Amino acid sequence: MKFVIAIFIVTLIFGFLNYYIGVRNLRFLKSLNIGINKVFYWIIFGIISMSYIIARFSEGVLPYRASGVVELIGGYWLAVMLYLIIILLLIDIFKITNRRFSIIKYSTHIGEKIVALTGILIFVALAAVLTYGTWNAAHPIVKNYEINIPKKAGAIKELNVVMVSDLHLGLINHNTRLEGMVDKINSLNPDVVLIAGDLIDDNITPFTHEKMADTLKKVKAPFGAYVVLGNHDYISDSSKELAIQLEKSGIKLLQDEYIKVANSFYIIGRNDLSSERTTGKKRMEMASLLQGIDKSLPLILMDHQPYHLEEGEASGIDAQFSGHTHRGQVFPNEFITRRIYEIDWGYLKKGALNVFVSSGYGTWGPPIRLGNNPEIVNVKVHFQ
Repeated sequence: MKFVIAIFIVTLIFGFLNYYIGVRNLRFLKSLNIGINKVFYWIIFGIISMSYIIARFSEGVLPYRASGVVELIGGYWLAVMLYLIIILLLIDIFKITNRRFSIIKYSTHIGEKIVALTGILIFVALAAVLTYGTWNAAHPIVKNYEINIPKKAGAIKELNVVMVSDLHLGLINHNTRLEGMVDKINSLNPDVVLIAGDLIDDNITPFTHEKMADTLKKVKAPFGAYVVLGNHDYISDSSKELAIQLEKSGIKLLQDEYIKVANSFYIIGRNDLSSERTTGKKRMEMASLLQGIDKSLPLILMDHQPYHLEEGEASGIDAQFSGHTHRGQVFPNEFITRRIYEIDWGYLKKGALNVFVSSGYGTWGPPIRLGNNPEIVNVKVHFQ
């Protein structure tokens, strides 16, 4: 019931904000002397503003490619909506201030020209921002780190770890992007590959439809590739089918369990904090998860969301790999993620714990990135 109420409230807010934008856009069109039927306008505007939601609920109704087009339009609208809300609120604040203090005086006729010119400038600026953001999202970087873990790892003196997170494979981030990622990972000659959650974007259908498991089979790492599930991997009850697909791909899924690799180090995978909503089962406490583990060996943890880092520090984890935050993905959201998480991106040394949080490889919603880069994390780990 709480979830239903939350969805209802979010929908109301979403609808109100879009209505606010729609009214202001209609005012802009009027300033350009563009005649338009209001009923027709609101129908088209409503379809565009709701297209992301429409795509999410049209699975099996619309053709596969058509769903992708609708979701793409909706994704871009989410970014446009964010910036229009910020811009229009600033304009309204200025108008209210101007009425109160008469900073600038102008006639109604001049006011119409100002509205038209402002609207045109906003349109051009948004087009430029979305174009750059699209290009930036399509050009991931490799973020390199190097750490020392003061433990012995058998005969292994150095480990080349490659980590990715938040691929959000689906109707927007499809198999072609995945193929590029696999090629880039293999070019880094990893010893071990970690995928720290949100492999898919809510829906398993695109993953199976485009045979993405076959693409993941091409990942090459002598000590294997491992994955944990993120919050999006549980949506639409996709986790069970995803587990089957991952088994076909040869990627080892870790669900509140650990594996001893080459008798030299451990990789530990935690269930995501959100898993309880789908499975009805709380994830294991860290102490229970680590029972029977040899803590004299290096402990590498994957946990999708970088919450409660003190648990890993207190439990003797040597390195934690997380994602989830996207570093806000679209400026200025990073100011929010910085307040939510102890670290929302990059590297943090917390006692003996080394924490790596990736901005992610894919995108959620709009296929754009502004103020950050999609990335592959490459960590050179030196043992004692």
